[in-house]
Amino acid sequence: MSTQQVFNFLALAGLPVCWVDGASGFVPGVRILNGVLAIDPRKALASDVLHEAGHLCVVPGRFRHLMGEDVDAGVQAMLAQCRHLDPDDPLMVQVMQSGECEATAWSWAAGMHLGLDPQIIIENASFEGTGAQLRLALKMGHHFGVHGPTSGPVFPHLRRWLQTH
Repeated sequence: MSTQQVFNFLALAGLPVCWVDGASGFVPGVRILNGVLAIDPRKALASDVLHEAGHLCVVPGRFRHLMGEDVDAGVQAMLAQCRHLDPDDPLMVQVMQSGECEATAWSWAAGMHLGLDPQIIIENASFEGTGAQLRLALKMGHHFGVHGPTSGPVFPHLRRWLQTH
């Protein structure tokens, strides 16, 4: 039920998503390919869908197509295309705030928005067994990713779900 709820939310937010039997990448049941999130409805966990979607949603729209199974390679390609920008350029700020921390904070905010149980959003075993500590940091607003470009005035409320620039 919660995976379907997440899928519907992502589609409404404007993220390209599709059901694909056998989809699997960094996590079972979820694959990122050219900025599209493929989800196997039989295998995907809501927590994994949210986190992988977070990687795509915090990336500026013009670079989303660079994201694939190796998100780090996509981030490196994005940085290479922006190396000429001043560090204070708004696009560069967005690029620099498109990492793991921001994806984690985004997934937390999305899960909370959907009313999911916090232990579904980030499972105890997640992040090398630090899921409970991570949930606590996010609840308190003391996680590195809570100040990313989509953050609203009070985390976990976001100004927008999808980076568009």
